[in-house]
Order: sequence, then structure tokens, then C-alpha cells
Amino acid sequence: MHDTGITRRESIVTMGAAAAGALLLGASPRPLLAAATDTGRKRSMRIAHLTDIHVEPEKRAGEGMAACLHHVAELADKPELILTGGDHVMDSFEADKARTALQWNLWNSVLANECDIPVHSCIGNHDVWGWEKAKSKTTGNEANWGKSRATEMLHLGERYYAF
Repeated sequence: MHDTGITRRESIVTMGAAAAGALLLGASPRPLLAAATDTGRKRSMRIAHLTDIHVEPEKRAGEGMAACLHHVAELADKPELILTGGDHVMDSFEADKARTALQWNLWNSVLANECDIPVHSCIGNHDVWGWEKAKSKTTGNEANWGKSRATEMLHLGERYYAF
């Protein structure tokens, strides 16, 4: 840890005062906030957080997902890591096996072909296959039923992990 001689509380008060003063004067608070928080330290990592992509082939999800990944990769300050926050596919919990496979295949194909940034994912409720047994035509005894399919499709060793 690097001691700057300024407490967290003092930093917050300084940033708030700078922002309020800038707003009262009609200026943008960004330069003042940047100056108030500049500690001279180098950032350790830039991360992009993508969530709720809800891949649906009929809605051109592959094209939209590719465009999003290209945008992230072409940022002037390119992230070193992408975190996906779940809901990669749409309603896998009530989709049958074929529909679920179609969506996950699209997800993995686009990611493999359009992304050169490392991706770490977590499972969302829409990613879990078969929870709605009647609609998904599952019994709960199928291979990869529930979170197992999402764990496999997202290339996770376990449902919970750290890196």
C-alpha cells in the first residue's frame, strides 16, 4: 500500500467539493475529479465487463456480439481482460436440448472467432439448462442438466472459481 497522507474520507470530500464547484460554474467535473484523485500510481489492469448478452440467433445476436467484441478490442485503451456477468444465452432454463445447443454453439463460435482478449465468465440464471422441466422437456436426469451445461460451455472447471 502506498501512503499519500490523505485519508479516504478526505479524498471523497475533496472530490465532492471539486465536482460541486465545477457544476456550479457550469464546467465539467471530470478534469477536477481526475486531479483530485491522481496519486501518480499506474493502473494495474483494465477490465471490460459485459453482461446479459442473451444470444438469440433470430435476433442477429452473433453479429451484435461480434460488433461488441470488436468495439472493446478497438478501444484506445484496450482492456486486458473481459468479465462476462452471466446470461450469455437466452432462456436456456426453458429451452429444449437442441435450442440450448444452438445458442451455446453460437456463443462459443463468435467468442472463438472474434475475440483475442482473455474472457472469464460467471453463470447467469438464463444460462442454466432445464430448470423449467415442462417447457424444456427435461427430467433433471439428463447429462449436463442444470448448471453443468453452462459450466461446460463457458469452459469453467467448477461453478465457482478464483483467478
